[in-house]
Amino acid sequence: MPRVACIVERRSVKGLTGVILCALAILAMWRVCPAGESHVVGTLSADRESMLWRPVAGDTVRGRHDDSEQLTQTLHRLRAVWGPDGLHTPSGVIAPSALSVSVADVSGDHVELVFSQVDSLTRPEDLRWSSERADSVAAGDAWLGSFFVFDAGAAVYGEVLGNVIVLGGDLTVGEAATVRGDVILIGGTLRQSGDAKIYGRVFSPGGHRRPRLTITRAWEFEDGELKWSPTLSYDRVDGARPGARFGYQRTAFTPRLELWSGYAFASKTWQIRAELRQRLMKSADVEAVGSIFRLTQTDDDSAVSQLENTVFAALTGTDHRDYYGADGGEISVTYKYRERSVLTLGYRNLDYRQMDAHRNLWHLFRPDHDFRENFSTLSDSTQLQPPRSSSVSGRSSSATLTFEVSPVEKGLHPMGFNGRLGLSLEAAGGILGGAYNYERLCADATGWWDSGSWHHVKLHAFYGVGRHNLPPNKLFYLGGLRTLPGYSQKTFFGEEALLAQVEYQFTYWNNRLGAAAVILFGDVGRVAPTDSFWHLEDCKADVGIGLQFADAIRIDAAKGLDQARRDIRVTVRLTRLR
Repeated sequence: MPRVACIVERRSVKGLTGVILCALAILAMWRVCPAGESHVVGTLSADRESMLWRPVAGDTVRGRHDDSEQLTQTLHRLRAVWGPDGLHTPSGVIAPSALSVSVADVSGDHVELVFSQVDSLTRPEDLRWSSERADSVAAGDAWLGSFFVFDAGAAVYGEVLGNVIVLGGDLTVGEAATVRGDVILIGGTLRQSGDAKIYGRVFSPGGHRRPRLTITRAWEFEDGELKWSPTLSYDRVDGARPGARFGYQRTAFTPRLELWSGYAFASKTWQIRAELRQRLMKSADVEAVGSIFRLTQTDDDSAVSQLENTVFAALTGTDHRDYYGADGGEISVTYKYRERSVLTLGYRNLDYRQMDAHRNLWHLFRPDHDFRENFSTLSDSTQLQPPRSSSVSGRSSSATLTFEVSPVEKGLHPMGFNGRLGLSLEAAGGILGGAYNYERLCADATGWWDSGSWHHVKLHAFYGVGRHNLPPNKLFYLGGLRTLPGYSQKTFFGEEALLAQVEYQFTYWNNRLGAAAVILFGDVGRVAPTDSFWHLEDCKADVGIGLQFADAIRIDAAKGLDQARRDIRVTVRLTRLR
């Protein structure tokens, strides 16, 4: 391979900031652009039935991997090539520290791997090598290079930034694991579970057991580097909104382009979102994201997902979310540490558009029932003085910071305890300009304890506060799904909020369709203007019982505990539709 020289043009910089930026640029280019030479020592090509090892010097090995007996014979012959100490050649053994394995070509029916020897001046990606011995990446660990296992099984529960190549064994990509490169599996079965993510291409003729399909995953299609899926939503503002989503990325370290477009029949608008993602470093998970869009948006995704809300709206005429139009763009930089913590800095510039509800839109049941107005609780209440307008319009320019951390890795604590902490800050107006001038802080903590098959406890606490001129979509709301289910949706709102929740789940039946469980829960919360928030005697609370079926449907019955006479409220949640 030719030498690749990293050249930094010398420019004048002012101050310490410029010096630091130049140093970071040089460091990143040093990691990405190796100086030195490498030469190919052999290639391995395979189709769905056979494989061929062609060394530059030495004997060619040809065999089959679609039959267990034939695979055993082929692996026995290849043990003389790929040993525990490295790759064996007529001139000697090449240690794993001087080897590089790259994926030259991969498709559904063919793959070609290139094995190269690198000299001492080259800084290749780190290669994790294992022969005739199973290997794994534990939860919470990250491997910065590629992962090569021969004649044994492998498992990934943490993160691998490069490729994962397994010859003659099975591969498990466990719950919440991440593989950012390609996955090549010859002579084994790939088992991908839970929320495991594989960003690269997959070659696994022996089978690919994917996670259980959800409604959204069942409609995702892939053609090489291009991924696409149709989309459909239904709500009281846009009505039916069919669309399509496209994504293209060649490798984990090349730019990823995502494009979505759809037409809203009720609001009669074309909507579009274009997003570009680029990983900035190979040695650390730092990603830059930029997007431009014209959309109907909501800030209620944490309460109810778009797909779940679509089912409610189309069947019963119940829309749990409020909407606003947003035209503009945003940019952000995200740093992720081993899937345990995520830090994001962002800037967004939006032009808000007021969106009106179409109250008489079609729904299957309750034909005489009309949808509620957009931000209806604001227009019908005097909880804030002076009363707030339900209109969302004007330009908003804001800077954001979000931080999430999971201090205990899933499955590692001996008592089955897991947790997550989240913090978000947003500041709008001031030197950024715009019609809105406010600061907003949110803190969120969740902990859950799992004893095994039967008992599960979940605790959740949330605190949020906003100052100055908050638009309606930035206020805090309590009541209804995932907040206070003993009260109507978004009954209470204000500029400061506190919510505490506890939930006990007893699983009485585990089967192939999922778990069936009885759930007991209680919630207490307070939301009000900031000047009167700490009158805690005005807190609202509820208790309830729920039934969950097959991890898909949950039915809750809850009752508010304030002095006013409250009816028992029954809510249905479609937990699989995420």
